Amino acid sequence: MDSNATDNKSTPKIPIGVPSIDSRLRGGIRPGTTLLAMGPFGTGYHEFLRTIAILHGNWQAESDLFELAYGEVSSNVRQPSQVRYLSINDSETRFQRNLHDTGSSEWVDTALEHISFHSLADDVADLGPVKPAENGTGFTYESKEERPSDKYQQVFRRFDDLIEEVPGEIAIVDSISDFLPITSKFLDPMDLYFISQTLCHVAAESNSILIAGADSELLTERERALLKRTFEGVLDFGWFGQGSQQRRTMTVTKFPEFWREADPDGRITFDLDIDRDRFGISSTEKIPPSKL
Repeated sequence: MDSNATDNKSTPKIPIGVPSIDSRLRGGIRPGTTLLAMGPFGTGYHEFLRTIAILHGNWQAESDLFELAYGEVSSNVRQPSQVRYLSINDSETRFQRNLHDTGSSEWVDTALEHISFHSLADDVADLGPVKPAENGTGFTYESKEERPSDKYQQVFRRFDDLIEEVPGEIAIVDSISDFLPITSKFLDPMDLYFISQTLCHVAAESNSILIAGADSELLTERERALLKRTFEGVLDFGWFGQGSQQRRTMTVTKFPEFWREADPDGRITFDLDIDRDRFGISSTEKIPPSKL
């Protein structure tokens, strides 16, 4: 008997939170796995992150909706200890609105009670040059030179305080590229690699799942390459086709566990299915690499 097959059956898995992907993974991914969902804004990686939060929130709530989406989960699948969503730019109000734009109210309202949400939105807004005047009338302007770099460091340290080793959790970071405007005052752009490396290390050490997003248009080619290097799996979101025939795609560019379980021929690209009732990858034939 293949020893790898035996190990795969005995190793507990945590679902990603997208049934059409988890079915190809034979239940989910191993605790300690880190995933990066990257693409230009609007290609679907935000919906991917929010769908994960919604599905896992329903599972934490022991909702019938989770069973409706997944059916009976296999014996080697276990529930994460908690669902944590960290946002750099979205306030809690905006986060809730975005979830409602992603899924139906029945799904979202149930999930929200079981998602631990953390935001730096107020801190980031305070870094801007325009602020309400103290007398409540009009605004004041603060030039770049007048804004001390230690304010930026304080915001970054606020995020650092949120990095915890919570055994067995699923943590979603939306998104790593949003760090760039904050850290540019006191870090080198290449330090984005070390930020993501730290997050991945914490997830691996605590046997948790880390799923992070990134806007590829905000990053240089070198920054994208370094960022992808730190994560165990990379899902590239993009577009295929032209004009009215254009559609969203997801390419598995780095994901050993996916390739081992789904047994595709290396790099593989799927059509995305995105609406308020479903986020998934198509079950149709993969798009040939020669046509991408």
